[in-house]
Amino acid sequence: MSINPILDASCAIKVHTLAASFALTLGPFIFTPKARGKLHKTLGYIWIFAMATTAISSFFIHSFQLFWVFSPIHFLSIFVLFGLCRAFWFIRNGNVTGHARTMLGMYWYGVIAAGIFTLLPGRMLNRAFFPETPWLGYVVIAFGSLLIIRHIRRQTAGLIG
Repeated sequence: MSINPILDASCAIKVHTLAASFALTLGPFIFTPKARGKLHKTLGYIWIFAMATTAISSFFIHSFQLFWVFSPIHFLSIFVLFGLCRAFWFIRNGNVTGHARTMLGMYWYGVIAAGIFTLLPGRMLNRAFFPETPWLGYVVIAFGSLLIIRHIRRQTAGLIG
């Protein structure tokens, strides 16, 4: 493991990586069933700030361009910013279920799913975590994809059955 690819990256990538790492780490403390009340609210605001910082900073990263200066990750960033507003609106209007589903969806798809694809060989985090064996990124992506599929199946099991 080498931190050099992160240290050598642009300021936007450093901010994006730090904010995303913070959101990833903070998520489990917020999304536990017993984490309600003042601590949940305080950590939630910090998580929202981290997610907004992650999304906004992505618009200054143009290392992978598919549509003009934008990539699919920029569309995810728009989804995250919209989701943050939506979740805030839900909780302000007393829709706890809508708030929880929106926030969990952003965590699973905006943090976990997007995060595992940063480990593709050739990407900065792959070079940081697997400098000698970049193919291990595929292993992590496969394992992460299985976790996401498991999560989706659990979520839809109640709707189907």
